[in-house]
Parts: sequence; structure tokens; C-alpha cells
Amino acid sequence: KADKRNVDTAARKALTLLLSICVPGLYLILVALDSMDYVRTFRKKEDLRGRLFWVALDLLDILDIQANLWEPHKTGVPMWAEGLMFFYCYILLLILPCVSLSEISMQGEHIAPQKMMLYPVLSLVTINVVTIFIRAINMLLFQDSRVSTIFIGKNIIAIATKACTFIEYQKQVKNFPENVIALELQQNSIAHNQTVHSTQSGQHNQTPTREIVDT
Repeated sequence: KADKRNVDTAARKALTLLLSICVPGLYLILVALDSMDYVRTFRKKEDLRGRLFWVALDLLDILDIQANLWEPHKTGVPMWAEGLMFFYCYILLLILPCVSLSEISMQGEHIAPQKMMLYPVLSLVTINVVTIFIRAINMLLFQDSRVSTIFIGKNIIAIATKACTFIEYQKQVKNFPENVIALELQQNSIAHNQTVHSTQSGQHNQTPTREIVDT
């Protein structure tokens, strides 16, 4: 029985490891940041990569709550509480990556990481605040010793940083006139059109040489 229990525990930990690699990895593959040719500046690409890292960290946070339910053989959490936590975590795993992907795709070629505030606000409420209460209830009320205090610290840091980001964004929106935003978009479109015309002119310049060679 002891050997069977050890094998079962190892299998559950292997499942947790597999999910913690595949779920954030699938999200990063779907984003395909390195394939975005229109993100040319290094600063913008690194800003996007930092935001993607926060999304992957949030997914690991959700998986950690689920792992606390399926890894141990016996927990002090009631069955109805386990069901609610499983349902809540699966809903977040389905919705939040889709929200982040749709927010990135809606930006298009004029992507601006500092303007993407939908996912940070949504994850601030649904992950960073709610999971603190879930872990605190499991630790204090149900005396669960497997609660990850490291992720509680991560949630507190995330709440502080996202709150500061949201405050700075509100100040930037108030102090940043709409004419400057329109001018920035116009400059980006002009630069994009120039690159398109340059590639087309390069193709036209190559066609006469091909005709001469053919003759």
C-alpha cells in the first residue's frame, strides 16, 4: 500500500508539472511575439514580453491552487469547497488567456503595451485578490498546511505593481491630448506605407532585369 501511495503521489506531481509547462507554454506559442514583424523597437518588444510573463505567472498561480487539491490524498477542505475552487480555476484558465490574446490582436499593427489595461485590471480582481482570500481561508479556517505562502507574496506584489500601473495610466490619459495620439497613429501609418512602397518599388526594379535575361 505504501508503494502504491508513493506511485500515486508521484503521478499527481508529474501531472502538475506537465500542466505547469504546457498551459503557459501554449499561451506563449499562441501569442508568437517573435513573429510580430510590426513590433520593431526593442523597448516595445521587451514591454510586451514582460506582460506575457505576468500572464504566465498568473496561470501558474491558478494551477498551484488546483495542485493543492489533487496532489494530497487527504485534505481538510470540504468537498463542496473543492468543487467550487476547481470550477473557479477552470473558468479562469479558459477565460483569462483568451482575454489577453484578444486584447493583443485588437491592437493590430499600432500595438501599444501601455494602453492594454483590460487584462491587468481583470487579473487584479479575479486572481490576485480572490486567490489571497482562497489561500487565507484554506490556511486559517481549514488548517491546510500545503498552502503556498510564496504565491501569497506574489499576489501582494502584483496588487501593488498593477495598482501603480493603473494610477500612472490614468494620469497619462488625462495629461496626454488626443491630438498627440492621432499624430502618433498617423506617423506609424505613414512609416508603414513607406515600407510597403519601398518593397513594391524594389519588386518593380527587379522585373526589367528579369525581362532582359529572358530575351
